[in-house]
Amino acid sequence: VKPKDIMNEYRLIMKNNYLTRKAFNKISCLINGVFRYACKEMDNPPIEINVARSVDISKMKFKPENDNSNDVYTEDEKIAICNALKNDPSVYAYAVRFAFEFCMRISELRALKWSDYDEARGTIYIHHMMRRENGCISVDSPHTKGSRNEGMRYYPVSMEAKAILDELKELTGNSEYIFANGNGINPISTNKFNAKLEKVCRKVGVRYLSSHKIRFYMITRLYQGNVPEMDIQYLAGHTDATMTRHYRRIHTNAETIRNDLAKIIPFDEVSVRYQSDKPRKVL
Repeated sequence: VKPKDIMNEYRLIMKNNYLTRKAFNKISCLINGVFRYACKEMDNPPIEINVARSVDISKMKFKPENDNSNDVYTEDEKIAICNALKNDPSVYAYAVRFAFEFCMRISELRALKWSDYDEARGTIYIHHMMRRENGCISVDSPHTKGSRNEGMRYYPVSMEAKAILDELKELTGNSEYIFANGNGINPISTNKFNAKLEKVCRKVGVRYLSSHKIRFYMITRLYQGNVPEMDIQYLAGHTDATMTRHYRRIHTNAETIRNDLAKIIPFDEVSVRYQSDKPRKVL
């Protein structure tokens, strides 16, 4: 099997089933996994090279994704959630509030240790994550998602995040993990994190979105704050900016577009007056 053979199969799939990039990635990941197993994990591997990784899909045409621009927490929703949790002394309440201060993955947040926190410099070092092994056991991996150097980064700690850590010292200060569970030995679980998030969302009348959408929220906020994209990419732990842009969600509708256009195009008397008040250039 050569790369062109795999590409021909991909084209056949795309011809008969016009897929989104996300749906197609599931297929390509499966094919890559099969070839990786065949060349590295089998006894007496029948092939030496994973040719599936050589297939160039950069020019393939994909079906547009569904519009999910609003599929992210808003700033008002974040404030409502965090305010409702401020009187909750549970480690999961602290974890949710802490997550909204960063754009880290939930697996990275769970793996944070007190040794990763440099209080003097005001940074937290993200360099490992919790992953599931054999489908059920959580293990601490000495790397982040993708096992790339880009995933290892120093993240500045905000005033709110520092206040949370100061209070957490009373709960988990003697534990290895910052967000340790009840026994103080193991880190918190993703399912219980999301259960706490869903419960508080119902309490304050906010739509529930999973922990991963908190990452979308923060990356979107960084873009809205005109933070340089290279800094956002670094903080997100991405290998390239294309993936970082995927996490940006912009609440756009006809009204907001109209308000932006009104700065240069007259739509009504108000915008006409705005135009007339501006100094004109002499050509």
